[in-house]
Formats: sequence, C-alpha cells, structure tokens
Amino acid sequence: MKRFISALLIISMVLRLCGCASGASEEVFTSDAEVTTVPEVTTTVETTTEEVTTTTDATAVTTTTEATTEATTTTVETTTVTTTTEATTTTAATTTTAATTTTAATTTAATTATTTAATTAATTATTATVAETKAHVDEITDIEPKSLIKAMGVGWNLGNSFDSQGSSETSWGNPKTTEAMIDTISDLGFTTIRIPVSWSYHCDDDYNIDEKWLARVQEVVDWALENDMYVIINSHHDNDVYDPSNHDQAVEYITKIWTQVAEYFKDYDEHLIFEPMNEPRLAGTTYEWWFDTTSSECKAAIQTIMDCNQAFVDVVRASGGNNATRYLMISTYAAKTDAACSSLFEMPDDTVSDRLLLTVHIYDPYNLCQNDDMSYTDFDSSAKSSIDSVIRKLYKNYVSNGIYVIIGECGCINKDNDEDRYEWAKYLVSTAKKYNMMCIAWDNNYCDVGEETFGIFNRRTLKVYDDSVEYYQGWIDGLG
Repeated sequence: MKRFISALLIISMVLRLCGCASGASEEVFTSDAEVTTVPEVTTTVETTTEEVTTTTDATAVTTTTEATTEATTTTVETTTVTTTTEATTTTAATTTTAATTTTAATTTAATTATTTAATTAATTATTATVAETKAHVDEITDIEPKSLIKAMGVGWNLGNSFDSQGSSETSWGNPKTTEAMIDTISDLGFTTIRIPVSWSYHCDDDYNIDEKWLARVQEVVDWALENDMYVIINSHHDNDVYDPSNHDQAVEYITKIWTQVAEYFKDYDEHLIFEPMNEPRLAGTTYEWWFDTTSSECKAAIQTIMDCNQAFVDVVRASGGNNATRYLMISTYAAKTDAACSSLFEMPDDTVSDRLLLTVHIYDPYNLCQNDDMSYTDFDSSAKSSIDSVIRKLYKNYVSNGIYVIIGECGCINKDNDEDRYEWAKYLVSTAKKYNMMCIAWDNNYCDVGEETFGIFNRRTLKVYDDSVEYYQGWIDGLG
C-alpha cells in the first residue's frame, strides 16, 4: 500500500511539473480578463494527417489525429489568443511530452476548440488588415448607368494640384492635398471627386511611372473612397505627349500609362472610374478650341483620339480584375460637344455593354463663364438657352441612345456676381439632371476677380470662399 501511495504521489508531482492533467472533463475558453499576445500563430494541415500546433509564451500543445482535409496555412503577425485549461482528477490517463505517445483519454473536443479558435482569430485578423488598408476594394456591383449617374450626384475637381506641370502637386501654388480637405468636400455635399493627374512629369523616358507618385495618387483616392465618394482619375496636362498630330506617340503613351494605372487600381470597385485624356486637341493651332469637320487636320486629329480611346479600353479590360467591367469615360476632341456630336467621332468597341460614358466640358455661355470682360455678368434668358442647347444636343446624340454623359468640367468665373453664378450653377446642374447627366465643378482654388478664377473651396482655410458662397450653393441646390 505504501508503495502504491508513493507511486501516486510521484505521478502527481510529474503532472504538476508538466502543467497538464487528464480527467473527466477539460474546458477551453477565452476570457476578456486574461489576454496573451502571441507574435505568430501558425496552423498547418497536411493532406492525410492533420497536425495542429498552437504556441503561447508558456504552453505548447501538440496533437496528432487522422484526417483527410486540404492543406491550409494561415499566418498572422499579431494575434490575441487566450487559452485556459482547467483539469480535475488524475485517473485513467497517461500524459507525455515531446515524442512520448499519448494514450487513453486526451480530450479531442478541447483540441478541436483550440484549433478552431486559433484559425478563426487568424482569418479575422487577416480580413481586418485588408479592409483597413483600402476602401472599396471589393467586387464590382452591377449598377446600371442611369443609376450610377444619379448616385454620383454633383462633383468637384481637385484642379491645379496633381495635374500641375511640375515636380509635385504644389508646383502651381496650391497646398498639398490633405485628408481634411477631402473630408470637408464630402461634408459640403459633393459626392464625386475628379482628380486630374499629369503622369508625364513623373515618368522616365520609357513612360514608366514613378511608384511614389502612383502611391501618392492612391492615397488621395483612398481618402475620397473612405467618404463613399465616386472618384475619377485621368491623364490631364499630358497633351504634349498624346498630341493628336503625332499618332504613334499618342497611342504608345496612352497604352503604356494606362497599362500601369489599370494594374495598380484593378481591385477597386465601381466607385473608381478611369478617364483616358483631358481635352486632347491640336494645341497652338487655329483649331485648338474649334473643331472644323472640313479640316484635314481635325479629321486626322479626331481619328488619333479615337485610336487612343480604343487602346485605353483594350488595355484596361485586358488587365482583368474589376477592370473587366469597370465604368470608363471616353474623351473627345477638346472635350467639345460639337466634336462629340460630329459624324466623324465614334465611341470605341468594348467587350462589355453599357460601361462606357462620354465626357465633355461645359463653360457656356463663354462670355459669362470664361470671358473676363466685366460687361458680361448676368445670367439671363440667353444664358439659359445656351445651356439648353448643349444639354439637349448631348441627350439626342448619346443619352437617348443608351450612352450616358458626365460633364467632367464646368464652371463660371468670379466677376463679383455671386448671385448670377448661383443661378447659372443651379440651372446647369438641374438641367443636366433632368436629362440624366451629372456635373463636376471645376475648382482651381483661385477666386480673385478675373480670368481663370473658378475657386469654390479654399484649401488653406477649409472653407468656401466668401465670394463663392452663393455659387457653391447653386451646385447643391441644382440637385433639388
């Protein structure tokens, strides 16, 4: 009997030293009060044998069971895991370490619970990390073009920043874009943001884009998407490279730039839209802002633009991912309605239907909206007629035929006539909405009276300019 009692005492001591015991019940649970941070959790399952190893700072548990599951490996760098094992009695069990064979009653339920908890924690942590990295990285939602236009509401251009023809987004005097700027634009009621980007000033001789520039554009895109805004990125003041008088260079540039941009953003959902060019035209010629259907130069130029559009669509679709069905905007000569509605212009072919949108710019009537002559300050009946004419022409040629239109730029300069600008903006937005189009206000952050003063939002004070309070309200009120 003494020998038997001594044997029991020795077994009890061994069990305490090993930190484990077997018994009638074993419970594994997670407590909010007891948290152990584990640098790495690895779960490995072989094809015919499932080997599970859960490691904490103080405990190692290894269990081998027969299984026929597919091999899976999940690794998470930082995971919070709590494992508490409570055991009672020491009868009918043999506990071993390392290579010692486990016999009798090891609790399979406890091991299964531990494995499930570790795997779930790992999967949850991995998913959370991806979700926190980028907004709207998800599958494309099958939204119809009419619904898309409605959802986009009214937009705002981050003008004269990423499109500056210099080494940085501040080259033209605007401050560096901040998250607070984008948040405030969203708070003001703009639900779409167009980010003009000049890529050619951040490329090498073979048109390879600087990775830092791409990452910086992505940062601002993400800020907007985090506000559930729609975002448009384009190739803006690169007209000297995609000059339609140089066909081969233009097509090569569009192909190489959009191959890279499409690949970089291929996982974003339908809230991100691509636009190939901004106002491609014969710069510095008689025809820069006038499209003449009888001119051989204009005919050749618009053919080059159409070839660039086709190359753009082809490389974006070929990149796969969400780009296979992403909405794409299509450019026309100088973004002019007359050029878009000319018999010489055609939309490109596409592998999917209803995913191409036409983009044009409206600064009509010219004397009120762009001419800094102070004798033209009133929004009158002729101004209304000018807007009506353009919108109806676009509707007849495109919207009525199932091709929807985004007015990617529109604006009216400050002539100390804020009330008239309010009426102009409200009328343009409401008329476009009536014909199933949407408008994106041009804002270059300049608001002094005079030429090119389209400023609405002061990017330094994060407030609407005093001279544009009513003008801004016109964009919002136009939606009704």
